[in-house]
Amino acid sequence: HLMTVEAQNALLKMLEEPNASSIFILVTAYPDALLPTIVSRCQEVRFASHSRGVIEDLLAGSELTKKQREFLVEFANGRLGLVKNVMAKESFGEIEESVKELAHLVMADIN
Repeated sequence: HLMTVEAQNALLKMLEEPNASSIFILVTAYPDALLPTIVSRCQEVRFASHSRGVIEDLLAGSELTKKQREFLVEFANGRLGLVKNVMAKESFGEIEESVKELAHLVMADIN
């Protein structure tokens, strides 16, 4: 989904005339950002979200408080990669602050 239109057209040419032994694996969370002709030539494989238990186990050794771990489990919604990125970048505080700001905006008086 991060490819330019020119890059997608080059990929499309390879998809239209592949080598018999070629296998292409495209990974994206945004298939709508791809050219429809690319999507039509691909087989979609969906990956299931991870269970709460897996994410809780990953966070068990972290320095986050119990409340912060519970928040992150809910926020991640089964996306283990998101949890790993948050932990690697130590960005929990930023995420927590952004969610609080968003909640404030949602509850704000429209006037």
